[in-house]
Amino acid sequence: MKKRLIISAINQKGGSGKSTTIFQLSGTMLIQGYSPLVILDLDPQGSLSGTWQRRAADYPVEVIHNPDISIKDPVFNSTASILIDAAPNDPQAVRLCLAVSNIALVPVKASPYDINSSLPILEMAKEARLVNPELKLLWVFNQIKANTLIYAGIRELAKKRWFPLAKVFIPESVVLVESIAKGLPLCYMLRNHQINQSYKILLKEIINL
Repeated sequence: MKKRLIISAINQKGGSGKSTTIFQLSGTMLIQGYSPLVILDLDPQGSLSGTWQRRAADYPVEVIHNPDISIKDPVFNSTASILIDAAPNDPQAVRLCLAVSNIALVPVKASPYDINSSLPILEMAKEARLVNPELKLLWVFNQIKANTLIYAGIRELAKKRWFPLAKVFIPESVVLVESIAKGLPLCYMLRNHQINQSYKILLKEIINL
């Protein structure tokens, strides 16, 4: 039996790839036997839940769109693993994620602005650990063009920032956009695509934290 995981994607900045990360990671987890799986969408726009609901009947997934969910909600006491997509510019949603998650992922693009804007999460996590001492954080470079000088420079900068950074990065690719448009995680569309390997490695890093 797989260990129960509660994984959230948080970042105060919009456009960092939170929804894409949760959507693609959900497919990876399903293939690896994390079932049942709850997808919790805290974004008022509901883009993640809208994407998954087109296919949810075909997979062991429960999709919940509830921006106002409470930490006392029964879903957090269930046996299912949970993936949470936090809304941008919503400190309350971030605090909820930090209070209930085993692992909080912080997707960021390769820019100093994106990295610096995510750093307040470190202080928020210190507060959250008073009620959730098992909380782990993991920054993930997202939508990356790997063979560029800016990526190399930003990665070196990130190493000096004293936050946990995933070894794997998620490459920029049009197939991720196509996957969302079709409402189907990439691992079900193109099983042998190299980006699937990135999500498999990311899940392994999460498990080993």
